[in-house]
Amino acid sequence: MLGREIDGLKLTFHLSGINNKNFLMRDEETGTYWQQINGAAVSGPLAGRVLTLIPSDELTFARQSPVLDRVNGTPLLLVLGPDGKSFRVFLSRIDGQDAEFFLQADSSADPAAEKKDWTLLDATTASQWNFQGCATSGPAQGKCLARIPALKDYWFDWRNYHPDTTVYKYLRQ
Repeated sequence: MLGREIDGLKLTFHLSGINNKNFLMRDEETGTYWQQINGAAVSGPLAGRVLTLIPSDELTFARQSPVLDRVNGTPLLLVLGPDGKSFRVFLSRIDGQDAEFFLQADSSADPAAEKKDWTLLDATTASQWNFQGCATSGPAQGKCLARIPALKDYWFDWRNYHPDTTVYKYLRQ
């Protein structure tokens, strides 16, 4: 999700067209054209400016799986939602220390049963963490990971703007 404010001016956007298979919007206030994929102003008085990416959720309920990665040296934790579509991204650090997270094994005897209450465990403190990125038990209880804004987009669109992206494949067990 993109913010709609630049230098205190709240912008109102409308669909203007398609550019390189991506939604192009125009703001009423200045007549600037904006690219939806990255929030960049591509033409008009605000050309060169970029809208702020803000944290947002698109949630449903089913299985979760964590992905750990580094971007420019920063450790990130991507938590995939139970439906395989919902996600959140966090800074993977506890008290300034890089941390690894793992999906806690399901204690359900029925492998076909839907797991509604999933939990992540960290390897540093062995604390349990929820989908909000907060420790619910253990030495880190009450602490929350810093949330990182992330954008969910169609692959055909994303690859046009970010051709060097690393692709992860979710392997069902």
